[in-house]
Amino acid sequence: MREALSLLELLITCFILSLIALLSLNPHDYSLHHATQNLLYHIKYTQNLALQDSRHFLNPTSTTTTKSLSPSIDESLLLSSPQKNMWQIQFHTTGTYTQNSYSIYHDTPRISPTTNYDGRPMSGDFIALEPTNNQCLSGYNNTNVSDYCKNNTHPNVRLKEKYGIEEMSLSGEAKCLERGGGRVYFDELGKPYCGKEPTPLTQPLTITLKKASQELSIIILPQSGYSYILE
Repeated sequence: MREALSLLELLITCFILSLIALLSLNPHDYSLHHATQNLLYHIKYTQNLALQDSRHFLNPTSTTTTKSLSPSIDESLLLSSPQKNMWQIQFHTTGTYTQNSYSIYHDTPRISPTTNYDGRPMSGDFIALEPTNNQCLSGYNNTNVSDYCKNNTHPNVRLKEKYGIEEMSLSGEAKCLERGGGRVYFDELGKPYCGKEPTPLTQPLTITLKKASQELSIIILPQSGYSYILE
């Protein structure tokens, strides 16, 4: 009886080891899918932030609260450049530490000309927070940011580090393609814009993630700003 049991145990052990070996030879890597789903979620989250943002800078009084949150803001530029006061998701395709990452933020006009609407998520700008844990949604850097965001970045925005994404690229209208990436803004109605100077999308914008021999793309449509994964 004991010999029969030992033989059964041996067979079970061999089966388990064979299964482990088989899985190691043919692993199912879902990281590209997870990265694409995560990016799609944050594109929609950016649009939702814009839809919920009720700030309208119509007179000096309306800038008081925003100025108190970021004292380096130039209130006069908030009033004179309303087209730039939008939430955006910026895609970083190059850089030693920022490659294949993205940031969600609201760029701000500054008293200093070197940081005035500089198109980067830096200290003094409004960086979006992940609702589940209040971590900062910016993969741009970890130095020239607010004290709150230092060492408090949500890991999912760094697609290369988190998911092993080897390439992130954008394709669409020439005005949407910037050196080192690109960006999409959303206004209070959810309408998408792109470019260093916000211009409405008139054609679909495609963001493609690649890993090994596989790739997945996200499409952002003009007018509605609807985004989806291309099957």
